Amino acid sequence: MTPQWWSQRFAPEGSAASEGIRRQLGTPRLDSLDVLVREAAQNSADARSGEHPVDFTITLNTLDADARGRWREILLPEPAGDASLGLEACLSSESTVMLTVSDRHTTGLGGPLRADELGDEPDFVNLIRNIGEPRDKEFGGGTYGFGKGILFTTSSVGVVLVRSRCRWQGRVQSRLIGVALGHRFQADGVPFTGRHWWGTVRDGVLDPLLDDDADAIADGLGLPCFEGPDALGTDIVIVGADLGSDLGNADDEAPVRDVEHGADFIASAMLWNLWPLLATPDGGQPAMECRVVTASRTIEVPDPVSVPRLWPFVTSLKAINAGDGKSITRRRPTPLDIGSFHATSALAPTKRDWRDIAAPFSGPARHCALMRQAGLVVTYLEGPVLPADDQQYGAVFRSSRASDESFAAAEPPTHDAWVTQGLPDSDRRTVDAALRGIRTRLADIAAASVGAVSVMTQPPLGHLSQRLGVLVAPTGVTSEAITTRGNAPGGGRGRRPKVSVVQAPTMAIVDGQPLIVTVVDVAETTETLVLTADAVVALDVGNETEPPTGAPRPRVVELQSDGARVLGDHTQVRPSDPRRWTVVVRPVSGAATQVSVSLELVAGERDKA
Repeated sequence: MTPQWWSQRFAPEGSAASEGIRRQLGTPRLDSLDVLVREAAQNSADARSGEHPVDFTITLNTLDADARGRWREILLPEPAGDASLGLEACLSSESTVMLTVSDRHTTGLGGPLRADELGDEPDFVNLIRNIGEPRDKEFGGGTYGFGKGILFTTSSVGVVLVRSRCRWQGRVQSRLIGVALGHRFQADGVPFTGRHWWGTVRDGVLDPLLDDDADAIADGLGLPCFEGPDALGTDIVIVGADLGSDLGNADDEAPVRDVEHGADFIASAMLWNLWPLLATPDGGQPAMECRVVTASRTIEVPDPVSVPRLWPFVTSLKAINAGDGKSITRRRPTPLDIGSFHATSALAPTKRDWRDIAAPFSGPARHCALMRQAGLVVTYLEGPVLPADDQQYGAVFRSSRASDESFAAAEPPTHDAWVTQGLPDSDRRTVDAALRGIRTRLADIAAASVGAVSVMTQPPLGHLSQRLGVLVAPTGVTSEAITTRGNAPGGGRGRRPKVSVVQAPTMAIVDGQPLIVTVVDVAETTETLVLTADAVVALDVGNETEPPTGAPRPRVVELQSDGARVLGDHTQVRPSDPRRWTVVVRPVSGAATQVSVSLELVAGERDKA
C-alpha cells in the first residue's frame, strides 16, 4: 500500500485539538533543548531492557540535495489547503536541520497498534496516538504523557517520523509512522483537529508501515542502523528542528544556534540533566550512555564524576546510594521518611567550557539537585553563597519510595519543579517538609563555613591530570624546588627534619587553570604536629616575603592525604594520621613560585616536651 498523510476529524463525542496538545507543556523555564533532552531520555530510561546501559544518541545534520529529494519523495504530497504543514518548503531548504533521537538496548515502542485494542505495555499508542496516559512503570520518570509535545514544538513544521523495533506477539516487528501537529481546519464543511499521521490506511484508520516496508524506507532516508536482526530500540526524527539560541528561545535578536553549537548545548544538557543515569556506580555500569553526533564529530558525554562542577553532586548521590544520606522526615499527619539528603564540599573550578553551556547556574555550585526515585534531576535548588569564591558545595535530595508519588504529583508536565499549589493536603505537607528541610541543611553548610577552616574535597589531582592531559608548565609560570624544615620536640637542634619531599613541585592543569602540586612525607612521630605550607614569589635573590600593596601572591589552597582534604595552608597531623600529604598551590602568572613546608608541635605537646 502507498503511504500517505491522513488527517483526523473531530469525533462526535469530541477530540483533542492540536493546539491544545502543543500548549500542554505550558511555558517551560528551561531552554527547549533542555526539555527535549529530559523528556526523550526519560522515555528511553523507562524503556531500558536488561542490564546493559541504554545507548542514547542525538544526531544533528542537514540534508544534501539527494537526501532532500528522497525525503520529499517519501513525505510528499503533504496535506493540502488549510491543512498544509509547510513540509514542501522545509524539505527543499538546504539549511533544514534534522534532529534524530535514538535509543538502543530498550524495548522499543511495543504493544498494540491502535488505541482501542488491549495489550500489555502499550508504548506505541501512548506515544503516537493517546494524550495524557499515566505512566505504567513503577517509579518511572513520566507522569501523564504530556511531555512528548516538545517533539512537535521543536519542529518548525510540527512533524516527526518515528521508526521503532519492538517484540510483539512473539517476534521482532519494525514500525514506521509519521506524526504531525498542525492547526485545526475545515474542509468540505467537516472540522478537523489538526492532527495528522503518515503511513498506510486500513479500514479507515492510519497504521504504521511494518517490517520490510518500514525498514526499507527508514534505511533509504538514512535513519540509524540496528546491530543485528534482534536489536530493539526507537528513532524519532524531528523534521526542520529549531535549535533555539544561546540567549534563550524568546530573544529574536540572539543568533540562532547552528548544528555545531546545538550539539555542544545538547551534550552539556545531557550532563546536567541526566548525570544520575550517566554516573558509573561502584562495581557496576551506568544506566545510560550518551553521545551527540554531527557530520564532523562525535561528542561522547563523559562520566560526570570527571566534571569538577558536577563532582560534588555525583559524590553526594553515591553517598545516598550507600545509605549514608541524612533522612528528612514529615511529622504530620503521620510520621513519614520522605527522602535522603547528602552534601559534598569541594574546590570550585575557575574556568568554564562546553560542559557548562547548559549549566542551570553560573559560578560555584551552591545547590541541591532534587530528584525522585526515577533518578532524573528535577531542578537545582539554590542555597546560600559561601564566603570564599573558590569553594562550592553540591547536595542531592532523593525522595523515598514511600513518598515518591507525592513528589510526582507536584511536577508540571516538564518535570522541572515541585509545585505544591493545588496538591492534596497530605502531598503538599510532604513536599513542603522536604523543601524546608533541604533549605535548613543548605543554610547550615554556609553558616559552618564562616570563620572556620572548612574541610573541602575534590577529585584526586592524579585522576584529573590523567583526564585533562599530561602535566605541563604553562607559559609564564614556573615552579621552584620545595624548602622543608622541621622542629624537633623540645626545640632540639641537629635532628633529622620530620618532613621530606616525595615529589618535587609539578605544574598540573586542572580545569584549565595551572596549579603547583607537591608531595611530602611526615616522618613517624608520637606527637601531634601542625603541618604548615607557604608559597611566595621567588626572586633572583631570596624571595618576595612582602609583595607590593595590592599585588597578587601565590596561595596554598589545599592539603590532601588519603581521604582527608583540608582547605587552607595548615592542618594537624596526629600520630595515627596518614604521613603522606599533597600540597596544592595556586601560583601567580609570570613569576616563579617557591613552596615551603614546616612542622611544629601543637601548644599542648610543646609544653610537655
